[in-house]
Parts: sequence; structure tokens; C-alpha cells
Amino acid sequence: MLKHVEAKIPHYWLFNVSDCTLEVYSEPAEITPGQFGCLSKKISPTNGVVQLP
Repeated sequence: MLKHVEAKIPHYWLFNVSDCTLEVYSEPAEITPGQFGCLSKKISPTNGVVQLP
């Protein structure tokens, strides 16, 4: 899942079917040498409002 971070894709959206939520990851960063992750994660219910970046 973190290949988007290495590719420097600024926003990654994942619809979690089992939980019926939208997970929005942003601010990709290299946490430690060779270890990538996102500094920001927001979870919204499917009936919520999501602002586009």
C-alpha cells in the first residue's frame, strides 16, 4: 500500500468496503531511511462530506 508514498503521490484515497468508510492518506514522507508512510490519515463515514484537496 505504501508504494504511492515512494512515488510521491500527495493524496491516496481508499474505500474500506468492510467498514464502509473512506480513508484519506496525505503528506507522504520517509519516516526513517527506507521506511515510508503518511503523516496524515483521515477516516470518514460513507454518509459524511469529504473536501477535495
